[in-house]
Amino acid sequence: MRTLIVLLALALFLADAGVGSAEDDVSILTDSDVQNKAIQKGFQQKQTQKNGSEEEKEFSLAVPDDSQAQPKGKPDIERNKQKVKAQETKRAAVIQAEEKNGKTKKEEDTAAGLPFTAMDREGDAQLAMPEITQRAVLSRSDINRIVCREPIKDIFYSEEKGARIDFSGKNAFIKFQVKKNVAGSYEYVTIPVDLTVICGDSTYTIIAFPKAVPSQTIHLESGKKIRARENQGLTIFKDQPEKKKVEALIRLAYQDNLPTSFEITLIDKHIDFFKDVSVVLHKSVAVDGEGLILKEYYVIPKVQGIELNEKDFLRKEFVERPFALGFDNLKPDRGGRARLFLVETKTAAKEEDLSVR
Repeated sequence: MRTLIVLLALALFLADAGVGSAEDDVSILTDSDVQNKAIQKGFQQKQTQKNGSEEEKEFSLAVPDDSQAQPKGKPDIERNKQKVKAQETKRAAVIQAEEKNGKTKKEEDTAAGLPFTAMDREGDAQLAMPEITQRAVLSRSDINRIVCREPIKDIFYSEEKGARIDFSGKNAFIKFQVKKNVAGSYEYVTIPVDLTVICGDSTYTIIAFPKAVPSQTIHLESGKKIRARENQGLTIFKDQPEKKKVEALIRLAYQDNLPTSFEITLIDKHIDFFKDVSVVLHKSVAVDGEGLILKEYYVIPKVQGIELNEKDFLRKEFVERPFALGFDNLKPDRGGRARLFLVETKTAAKEEDLSVR
């Protein structure tokens, strides 16, 4: 009787827990049945939880959570981009530097055969001559100056090469660009700049090379004045009497060894004066600063047995202010050629032709 009461109480308890209801048939369970039921229910709950966790795991593997993956991968991507960009910038700078150096070397090689500007007596300024192309070294960092003896009419130059030029009156000023890079150091222009300066009626062409030197000054002087300075500095003329100077001049002309400071003009003009002798004025040589002019003639006999006489050529048709003359052959054969050198003094149009201050 006591056992039946316990079983009935257990049945009512299970009914309240949802195992049965009032409307269902009441079944009487033994202790083993209750235990088996509880074990089966617990196993089903564990199986359900396991399946759910596996599904979530598979889902998380198939579709990763962006909110968790992005913070970890984003810094790596940004670092890689920055690294690639830095490498590209460095490579571009190297290529640009190589191209710049190559262009500078090419410009220097091209101008290698050109003469440099001369220096004045004091060594304070450079002297440029008209109508020829000359090289000049200018400061790459400081302001350089060009001085003309007359007002400067115009200046032409390659602005894209990094130079700026302003001029007013008889002065022009040149400044090369200087850039400061991110490292704090300065970058200077290295490519030479070609300048064409119109000074009075003369044109000066200068290839300016920017170098690490102080500020420079270039004087645009007349060719005569510069040549006069150079001629007066020649050993053959310095502190020599006029006779020695003339003898040296004729000797140099005979040897075809005239200095570049002499102004040589080829003429090759036929002078019809003698019946049996052909005379051609071959060239004229002006020695600025000394007031001397040498004329070289070719004398060619038309018949055999001609003997030349110096006095026959001391005429106004051949020389205006004779100072000296000389032949290399007084008895040339028919069709042969004798060389005649006539030296005369020059009437100076300006004081600079005879002296240099």
